[in-house]
Amino acid sequence: YASILNGDSAWLSLADEKGLLELVMETHAGTTSEEFEQLVRQWIASAKHPKTGKLYTDMVYQPMLELLDYLHGNQFKTFIVSGGGIEFMRAWVESVYGIPPERVIGSSIKSQYEIRDGKPAIVRLPAIQFIDDRAGKPIGIQQHIGRRPILAVGNSDGDFEMLEWTTSGSGARLGILVHHDDADREFAYDRDSHVGKLSRGLDESPARGWSVVSMKRDWKQIHPKRESVIMGDKRKLIGDWLCEDIDHRGVLDRAESTLRFAEDGTVSGNTSVNLFGGKATVDGNKITFAELQTTRRAGTPALMDQETRYTQALMKVASYRIDENGLLFLLDASGKELLRFSRRTP
Repeated sequence: YASILNGDSAWLSLADEKGLLELVMETHAGTTSEEFEQLVRQWIASAKHPKTGKLYTDMVYQPMLELLDYLHGNQFKTFIVSGGGIEFMRAWVESVYGIPPERVIGSSIKSQYEIRDGKPAIVRLPAIQFIDDRAGKPIGIQQHIGRRPILAVGNSDGDFEMLEWTTSGSGARLGILVHHDDADREFAYDRDSHVGKLSRGLDESPARGWSVVSMKRDWKQIHPKRESVIMGDKRKLIGDWLCEDIDHRGVLDRAESTLRFAEDGTVSGNTSVNLFGGKATVDGNKITFAELQTTRRAGTPALMDQETRYTQALMKVASYRIDENGLLFLLDASGKELLRFSRRTP
């Protein structure tokens, strides 16, 4: 891996899942689980695709987001099953797909329990534990979930066994393969590709009853319209916002935590117990809150806990984004989502 460490990324274009996992394994051995998560969060917040120049999180698929929304709205439990590193994915997929870490299945390296500086730690070792690819995917699903899925979606022959396992069960089943065939809006590759090869799946899908979805023919939109993801226009912040989530732990029903941005740079709101006010400094997509002044009312333990979580999260905010649905996300310095708001209508 010396060439990569010296800046030559050509090897990456030829590496398979195992090779990429070995690279991360070797370069991050000895780090704790918390340290690795922090490194991933910092990387994912700024890393851009070398060809498109877009953030990797901006290159998720809009139809995938819509399908997940539909499934979640109809009480389905969804999982990410990938050949990628499980700890790498768990650090960011919840903020992008709404799938929590415990529902992520992926390749893993061995770890060990240690006491470091007097505190327990899980430390990464330079040894592969499990490759979640091809026949490994149904094994990972069975070990992690303990149930056979009723729907599986893949995009390469690495997903063949997962779809085979899923659709061979009794009752209604659905297998879907996404065909990357749109060179204009994304990339076109299938049978001859070294990475993401799709050949056997195309050949056997008709007989197995799997649906093959053409990006070129069937997808009206590939990626979310990130031109509507407002970053850096502070005028879009002005108005009243209702907090819907604090650090991925939700909020209490009928206990509103609010935030209001005024044109003069002042902010105000309600913690769910107390009124507060102060100043916010906005520079591009960067935002920080000065110390907030609050009233001193007391509330129930649950309300006071929400107030503490809310105000502490505000003090950690370093940047923001507004997504295509108009939701406001306040992020910490590593890009982790701290708070999610919806706009309050008069």
